[in-house]
Amino acid sequence: MKLLVFSNNPLVYSNSNGRTLLNMLIKFRHKDILNIYVNGGGEFQKEINYIKINEGALLRNKRPFCNVVEGLKKESDSVVYYGKKKTVFKCLIRSLIWKKSRLFLELKDFVSSFKPNAILLQCGDADFLINIAIKISKAFNLPLISFNSEDYIFKNWNYLEKKRSSSLLYEIFARNLRKAYENLYKQNGEFIYLTQLLESEYVKKYPNHKHHVIYNSTSLSRSKTYNPDGIILYSGNLGVGRVDTLITLSEMIYKTFNKKVTVCSLTEDRSIIEKIKKSQFMNFLGKVDYDENVKLLKSSSLVLHVESLNKFYIKDTKNAFSTKIADCLSSGVPFFVIAPQETAIYQYLSFFDCAFVYHDFNAAFEALQNIKKTYEARLNKVEKALMVAALNHNAAKNSEIFYNIVREALL
Repeated sequence: MKLLVFSNNPLVYSNSNGRTLLNMLIKFRHKDILNIYVNGGGEFQKEINYIKINEGALLRNKRPFCNVVEGLKKESDSVVYYGKKKTVFKCLIRSLIWKKSRLFLELKDFVSSFKPNAILLQCGDADFLINIAIKISKAFNLPLISFNSEDYIFKNWNYLEKKRSSSLLYEIFARNLRKAYENLYKQNGEFIYLTQLLESEYVKKYPNHKHHVIYNSTSLSRSKTYNPDGIILYSGNLGVGRVDTLITLSEMIYKTFNKKVTVCSLTEDRSIIEKIKKSQFMNFLGKVDYDENVKLLKSSSLVLHVESLNKFYIKDTKNAFSTKIADCLSSGVPFFVIAPQETAIYQYLSFFDCAFVYHDFNAAFEALQNIKKTYEARLNKVEKALMVAALNHNAAKNSEIFYNIVREALL
């Protein structure tokens, strides 16, 4: 059974989106996967067929528009020709250049040669990627399965540029995106959501479609020994206000444990990096590859996740569900989280009682002091976390579920 995968980022373990999909595709042989992607690099998986859309060539109208990525190699992260920072204007330009008929004809040639049985689309806020997947699905009469971890069509403010209000350009962008999703749901395919909260939002808007929930997965095993004197680790995105929460939390941790928080993040936002450097309570390591991050995680005494408590960011992160949740719950290391009550992460972890999860700093500080005193409380959370990881985040189990969804779509 061959699968065509459309995604923004390539299927690589060094990228969180790529890792999420790869863990869902374990049941597929690599040679039976064709990945058409847009941005990013990393260590490409042996035997997976990679096709990169060259947006610079599209913008310059210089063929070929599709580049084959050969073999097992590392490619540096790449960005669209017209700059890295995402704006509404650039998104609209991208939508226009992707409409070129010659791009579609190039993609048709690759797909025709590969002969896939089904399509997996990673949904996002790129209407052009959704539209091209729909066109390929119709052209080859292939079932289209959509994986959605975002709530972009429900945002009525300019989230792209972090502005509280909308604009004419943003309204055009939002209209195009909603139209793409409407066409996607008309395809009557299968839809997979990252969380139950996200699933419920889309079911309300599009009540008549086949839907499933597959949480992000991990193959990570429990650390053989837990080190209560290890580092305290935060690893992940620091945008959408997370850095401010982490700064406050790191000071409370230093007061409690006399330890600085070790921070690993891909962020290149200078304002965020400056905030971290000004803090006396963090060691910033910057970008760390996935394998090294796992080593740090397993050697930690406590692993952290934070969300902004600012009202503006809460509506933006309501359905956010970090890809690191699966690794943290499987690691055997106690998991400490600060997040608003409205968010999917808070509701999920609270429901299963598998992490130390709080929605205000006073309760969090008191909890840190109790954690320092009570070793058994840490291990109790770890045991619950491991049960939840086995229930919802096991890569082998979740890939079996996905494989069966694809197989049923072919009937």
